[in-house]
Amino acid sequence: MQKNLHLDDIISKITSLDSDLSSTDPKTCGRKGNKLDAPFWVAGLQQFYKEDGLALYICAMSHEDCRTGCRNSRMKKVESDESLFYRRVCKFFAQTPLKTVAFWVPQLNHLLEEQAYPTLVHLPSSYLDCFISVNPNQEAVEKVFSMIPSFYWQTLETEDQKCQSTEATISQECHTETALVLIGRALFLNPLAMHHTLELMWRSSLDVCGIRFLYPPQELLTNFAVSKSVMHEGEHSYQPVLIMAFRGPHSNSVWQEITGPSDPQLARRTDPGSISALYGHSQDQPLLYSPRLASLVHLGLCLWFGGRIAKKSLSTIQDSGDKGVRCSHVLTSSPASLCATVKADIFLLVSPVVGPRCYSYILSACAKTGFSLLGLQRAQISRKQAQSLGLTAVQVAAFCQAPTVFLAGEQVELSSHCLVLLMRRESAVRHCSRLPIGLMNELAAQGLIGSIRSRFTDVLGPHVCFHTVPYSKNYHNVLGGLMWTVPKCSHMVLSKHTYPSCPDAEQVVILTLTGQNIVEKEMDFLQKVLSGDSAGQEGFELLALKWEPQLSQQQAQELSPFEIGEKEWQSSVQSLTSTPALVLGLRRVRAFVTLRRLLPQNYPGNLHVLMSPTPETAFRQTCLFFSEAELVPDHTSRPSLKFLPPHHIDTPGLRSQLLYSYMREGPESLLTLALFKPGAWSHRFGKILTVIKQNGYTLVGLRVLLLDSSMANALTHPPEQQDPTEELELTYLISGPSLALGLLRVNAVKRLLELMGPEDPVEARTIDQTLWRAQYGSDRLHNGIYGSPSYRKAVEDIKLVFPEGVCCNETSVMRHEQVL
Repeated sequence: MQKNLHLDDIISKITSLDSDLSSTDPKTCGRKGNKLDAPFWVAGLQQFYKEDGLALYICAMSHEDCRTGCRNSRMKKVESDESLFYRRVCKFFAQTPLKTVAFWVPQLNHLLEEQAYPTLVHLPSSYLDCFISVNPNQEAVEKVFSMIPSFYWQTLETEDQKCQSTEATISQECHTETALVLIGRALFLNPLAMHHTLELMWRSSLDVCGIRFLYPPQELLTNFAVSKSVMHEGEHSYQPVLIMAFRGPHSNSVWQEITGPSDPQLARRTDPGSISALYGHSQDQPLLYSPRLASLVHLGLCLWFGGRIAKKSLSTIQDSGDKGVRCSHVLTSSPASLCATVKADIFLLVSPVVGPRCYSYILSACAKTGFSLLGLQRAQISRKQAQSLGLTAVQVAAFCQAPTVFLAGEQVELSSHCLVLLMRRESAVRHCSRLPIGLMNELAAQGLIGSIRSRFTDVLGPHVCFHTVPYSKNYHNVLGGLMWTVPKCSHMVLSKHTYPSCPDAEQVVILTLTGQNIVEKEMDFLQKVLSGDSAGQEGFELLALKWEPQLSQQQAQELSPFEIGEKEWQSSVQSLTSTPALVLGLRRVRAFVTLRRLLPQNYPGNLHVLMSPTPETAFRQTCLFFSEAELVPDHTSRPSLKFLPPHHIDTPGLRSQLLYSYMREGPESLLTLALFKPGAWSHRFGKILTVIKQNGYTLVGLRVLLLDSSMANALTHPPEQQDPTEELELTYLISGPSLALGLLRVNAVKRLLELMGPEDPVEARTIDQTLWRAQYGSDRLHNGIYGSPSYRKAVEDIKLVFPEGVCCNETSVMRHEQVL
């Protein structure tokens, strides 16, 4: 029998052999009660690549042949019953659906449902004869199974394309390994266990590159250090062995995670989901043997899949150059028993539903599945472009529209930019079919599905968050036209400006990751930067990111942490120009101090992690790598959003367009109201003014007033809040004169709330005795001070308390808010 296969389909199609492999034991030949009553048993199985393509060959023997000895009858000439056996086999394949053979699918799907987004097995209703052809010719059988394989791998060409840009030729290759496993009867005769193993291999991005089913002599197995217990040797000296070679990213370590420890009891404690834990019985009877040392893997590949030179295939040729030197050349081409697929490129689209805080996990997960990063960019996808990319109507709603979320009680429209990744690997198009599900499971494991669900009101699934397309020039023009482009901004880099530094306001800082394995080694650090540390530290907002395959001389000089006069200057520039770089624009309050605290203690060390040390260098590096259109805000990562003027966020993209001037000129000063309540200020008036000045505030309004009920209620009890102590607080506020101060400074609203501390003075004193409420308050009702809780409320409070206006120069923010 010949089973025509493409290499990428070998795992999915091998399921049809399960029933056949379950009839490989000669002792069961002809036994009644066979679940499928197959008219044959499997005597051999071999994958070969020949001139006509890749195929999986199966040697099937009739049950009558086993009575005279299974191994000796493998090549026995079939006479009168040959046509009868052929008709039985053909009838069996024509009348047996694949779903009947794969009776284990419901059990397997139950095991796979452990993940948040499981990859369930769905089989077609096809019959076995749809993909298996039968050849009864005895000479054809002998020719196939006596075939001598070649010494070399066969690389299969596909129609999948690769990006030919110069930048795409420089990629960070993932560590691809080849592994080997010998599987005994206890595993391959258990269809559920065997196909569960294959499914876990496929989920882990491992490709089967060679497969054989043999009856090797025990002496050969012993020489290969295979324990007899693996084969469960019985009365027959030749025991069946299923041998598989597979390759993928870190395949040996990944395979150990799939199988678990050889001791099933230990595996049930440490790796309860491993194959050994689920299907193993005792350490004395292991399910399989897999060499770990690279030398043993190489030996196994040569032993089980390597070629042997036959005498007939050699010819001695006299070398015309050196007399007496004789060279042997193989004149006949041999089939290949080990195959791999050429590398190809794909585009991965990450929809706006997935926030930038998830990007580090996505890059890391893609690297674990063997994809090498070639380039990335953020782009907005139009509906017309979405149709050309094959997006459905549901996907268009997710990929082409800006999501909206509720932040601090207000509905905020976010960016509609998608993240586009250009990646490369072997069998790329095949593996990209399960990439979205794998990425969703990774995000679910990190607890990020809730934040994604808040951005999308419809049913959330992998297709809403991710979409993959094979690489083509047309798609490259749509998705990656500016992937490696940097702005021409030398005039901005060399221009003279003062760059104000205000730690209390949002600051922009550039983080650069360099080295040969950025995506594999530095993503943990990036995750900590974007998500914050475990101590409750807020993360950074990701404004922009760019992949540079190779830094230019100017870029390296700008990124180097050393000055020209230092001895490390020249070597650092040379090192930076020889490696790729991932450049990220970040923003948060106290950005420089916070990021420096997160850097390694030996910074700059090996130059793998670099940051812009000052606002001036941050501005120059931003201009060097990003245009203003590439600076896209992520409002969900801005805890200070409620304390900022709303006109910066009501118009999408307005804040990003102002970032260059924001970095040069600094943030504008804002207004807020501080109201010292009755009895809390009369004896401390001078101290209050001194403390206000020490904290950088400018006093622009002062008023001593006796609040009436309506004004007190408007100040301290917004309509959306219902407080049971409202009446008591109103009575307290109108009981005596209050001191109202109009204050002006950068980040005025948030800084005032930080200075005041918690509303309960008792709690404030436990945190810091210098907090204003700790000094001026006695209990939650008499807490001494009221401060505007948000920017919107601060504007309302200033207009309410100072209707005639405040005493200061008018700013653009005040003009916009119509504050006199």
